[in-house]
Formats: sequence, C-alpha cells, structure tokens
Amino acid sequence: MSDISNPSQSIEIYDQIIGLKKLSGADLGHESTHQTHIGLINSIFKFFEDDDEAESILLYDQMSKTLPASYHRIQPSGGGSGRSIGLRTGINQDASLLKTIREICRKKDCGWYLIWFSLIDKTPVFILFDSESDIYKCLVKNGINPDKRISKGISSDDNRYRTILSCINPILTEYLGGMDKELEIAVQTGNQKTRFTHKNYVKASKRMQEIGREGEEIINRYFQELRTQKKIDEYEWKNKDGESGEPYDFIVKKSDEIVYLDVKTTGYDFSRPMVFSKQEIDFVANSGSNYAIYRVYRGNNAKYCLRVCSNSKENFQKIDTILKECAERLKLLTTLETAKLTIDPNSNDLLFDEEINLDF
Repeated sequence: MSDISNPSQSIEIYDQIIGLKKLSGADLGHESTHQTHIGLINSIFKFFEDDDEAESILLYDQMSKTLPASYHRIQPSGGGSGRSIGLRTGINQDASLLKTIREICRKKDCGWYLIWFSLIDKTPVFILFDSESDIYKCLVKNGINPDKRISKGISSDDNRYRTILSCINPILTEYLGGMDKELEIAVQTGNQKTRFTHKNYVKASKRMQEIGREGEEIINRYFQELRTQKKIDEYEWKNKDGESGEPYDFIVKKSDEIVYLDVKTTGYDFSRPMVFSKQEIDFVANSGSNYAIYRVYRGNNAKYCLRVCSNSKENFQKIDTILKECAERLKLLTTLETAKLTIDPNSNDLLFDEEINLDF
C-alpha cells in the first residue's frame, strides 16, 4: 500500500498500481466511431465483473464528485481471450462518470489525460487533467510523456509510480482535506452525503470518536494541572469510564461556583462548525446552571489549543425557543425527538477567551 500524506490522513492504493493515458477523440466521443466507452488498463480494476456498477470519484482542477460508473469487458477486435476493461455510461446516463468527463473535455480544445487507480476499499478514483495543467507540466518535467501510449499499469517497482504520486499529490491533498472536514461534520450530524462512500463514513465516524475522546483527555489533564495550581477546587469528568449520556462532559468547582461544560473538539482549526444536540441546547437554555464551551482545536503549530466561551446561554435560549416553536407546529404530524445543529464559533453572539496552548 502506498501513502500520500497530508495533515490528517493518507491515501492507500489498491495493489499499488496506477493507470495513465491520453484520451483519444474516440474516448471523448468526438469521432464517427460512436464509441460508448473509455478504454482502461485491465490490471487496475481486475476485481470488477462484466457490467459492474460502482460509485467512482472524479477529481478535476478544484472539482471533486462521486459519480456512478459502469465497468465492462471489451473483447479485442482481432479476437482472442484477453479482454481489457472499459468505462461506460451505465444505467444513470444523465449523471455518469463518463458523461461528466466528456462534458468537461468539450469545453476546452487541448490534450486531455486520465490518471486512475483504486483506493484500498476498491473505490475507483479518476484524475482528469489537460495539457496546460500543473499535473501535465510536472509529469513532463520529471521525464514522463503523457502523450506516449502506456499499455500496462504502472506499479510501485517502476520509478514513474512515485513520480506520478508526487505530481498528483496537491489535488489529492486538497480533495482529502476537504473531504475530511466535511466528514467530520457529517458523522456528527448523521448526514450521509453521496459524496462519501459508506466506508469513508464508517472510518470517519471512528476517527471522530477518537478525536472527541482525545479532546476530553486533554481537558482532563488541563484540569489536573489547574487543580495542582489551586486555580480550581475540584472537577468531575462525566465520560471517564464511557459515554454518560449527560448533556455536558465536565463539572468544575471553584470557590462557590459550579460550571457545567461541554468539550467541542475538531481535528482542524478553530473556525470549523461546532455540533450540538437538541438535548445539549435544552440543558444550557433551561437548567439555570453556569455553562461553558471548551473549544479544542489545532493551532498554527498543529498542536491542540483551547478557547473558552462562557456566554452561550442567551444564544442557546434563542435557539431553544425556535426549536420548541418548530416542535409545536409539527406535533400533529410528528414528534421532534432529537436534532443536531451546527454553530459557527465565530458568531458574534459567542465570545471566546484568548487562546491557551495545551502542550501536554
């Protein structure tokens, strides 16, 4: 498996093999051959049976899409038993990978190229680029001529393999970073967008649980330090032995003051949305208790930092009022049992203290 690193994740390539080709006029549907497919190298998608359908990822410039695609076996024109694999429209002709590639290529008169491979979970990935792109220039600069026909997959024991990975690294890093950020919110709100495969979602859900736990462990160590310094009297970590189900994570005691607080951790910067449940909002709005948001995030040095907000009650009371009005309007049709809401930490309604470095 090959890794392309970015701050949060690496990409693993199935069977360590990559395809590269210049798209012909027939591939793009320009010529009179009426070709209904793009021919691909068989060794990369050898796990597909004839006419298999699969959600596939297309990356082009600043765009990323997950699209349906059909993979079928192509009998050589001269006969024989060896068959290559082709990418064609499939059942969904209006929003297929092949149609999208052809539509993009029609907008610009230049050479067009594909790099393709499978992720470790066998999800096909296609990177489309043209003769004026940074990828093309990078390949040429490093001795790979994309206009030259390559008849077989490029494997990890070929020097070109690492070169290609290096040239496509920027677009993969941007895609993976953007996908990770979206997934971090999606797994907390339960929003399974078609942009993500089920395995993407499951993996991100596990990772988000780990990040949430890590954030609470860091705050636990932070409170231990504050207690040693006698800046707080005592504290209780409600989730120490597992999720308690309470709408808060810690109770902190200082002099005669008791504060209930929720730790909201992200693997990214401070400005990523925070997710709150209906139960959390209801507690803050109606309990009459002191409450604080402990926002744990990655600082400029990639280490965890903390900013504390102690004025969220009024804002949450407004949100709670709106939720109750919605529930009242819906009560003849359904019951609003739960809801997840994202809140911008940069909102003017929330005042966060200065940044604290959590270097534990």
